[in-house]
Amino acid sequence: MSVQSVISQVRRAYTERTRKLDFLAQESVGTKDLPAGLRAIGRYNEFVPSRVSEAISQTDPEARTFIGREGSVVLYIYTAKEAAMIQALKGVEADEINIVKDVWHDTNIRFMRPLIRAWWD
Repeated sequence: MSVQSVISQVRRAYTERTRKLDFLAQESVGTKDLPAGLRAIGRYNEFVPSRVSEAISQTDPEARTFIGREGSVVLYIYTAKEAAMIQALKGVEADEINIVKDVWHDTNIRFMRPLIRAWWD
């Protein structure tokens, strides 16, 4: 799956006419492609795409992020730098931050290792 396909999925989930309130992209994106993926969401209350993508990429350039929606913006982040990433996400005003082992969305993706869930209301 290409990055463009992920961006297209995100746009559909966040566009009023085709929106999905429970959504998870089928593939993760790396920090290089994360800014484009988050721009597809746009600003959403305290969620500012440029600030969030910068915080993630500066904290761990090797991080992988699944972009989704649980009513509002949600990101699932694979990182080897969990403590630092949690602090970075607090700095960009995520309303909920926790470590999860299993996540089920309409895509039925099962994560193979724990990752960080960040959600903005």
